[in-house]
Amino acid sequence: MISDHRSPRWPCQPPSAVSERANTVATNEARILDQETTAQQQELLAAHRGTLAHLMEQAAQYGGEIFAPPQTANGIAEARSEIQWSGA
Repeated sequence: MISDHRSPRWPCQPPSAVSERANTVATNEARILDQETTAQQQELLAAHRGTLAHLMEQAAQYGGEIFAPPQTANGIAEARSEIQWSGA
């Protein structure tokens, strides 16, 4: 069988161009997901900070964390842990 060097083997696009385009699409999708994940993490962080602020006010009404009821003290510890875990 004689091959004609003038006719392209890949009539549409060579495989390298297709894979480059697929990589670009995948990278853009990853960026979008990354932005969504970041936004969700920021919302969670804001919620935990709000919870901590509220519980600290409650603890202050009892004379500080030491005198606060267990649910308040445990809530403060949990909120602090969640904030630390999120990397803020």
